[in-house]
Amino acid sequence: MAIPPPPLPKLRWFDKAYLVVMGAYLLLSLVVETGFPGALAGFLLVIIGLGLGLRYVRIVGKQLLWPLRNRLRVTYMFIGVVPILLILLLVAIGAYILTGQIASFLLTTELQRRAALLAAPSPSSASSPSLSSNSPGCCCARSLATNAGPIRPTPPVPSPLPGGNAPAAW
Repeated sequence: MAIPPPPLPKLRWFDKAYLVVMGAYLLLSLVVETGFPGALAGFLLVIIGLGLGLRYVRIVGKQLLWPLRNRLRVTYMFIGVVPILLILLLVAIGAYILTGQIASFLLTTELQRRAALLAAPSPSSASSPSLSSNSPGCCCARSLATNAGPIRPTPPVPSPLPGGNAPAAW
């Protein structure tokens, strides 16, 4: 809601003096031929009129410019503030997309590194003898089995399907 402009001020002594001098000037000019008193009244009218004119021009100017001032403020908002907010929004969206791309790249490279580790034979299995029973190095397999301790059964895995039916094979 717009604030209404200020009302016109009441007449001050300066305004009343101007009206008195103007009335006297008009009476003198209509009734009698004016000489020095008419010239003095005209001079006072001009001086007082300039002062009042400046005062009322300022007041009327404020009243006329009040809607324009509000429009200019809205225009300044659209010209100055809104583009800055839009630029900040674009930067935030770009940063969000960039961090997503970086995270995706880091995840992909880590998965590729782990897949390469799983695909390549480990150095210990490459240098150890095979674990078949008829090879001469089967003592390593026996020593691993005896040092490992008893074999513990794994607990049953609950079925994700209703009714407890687990899938036959993956």
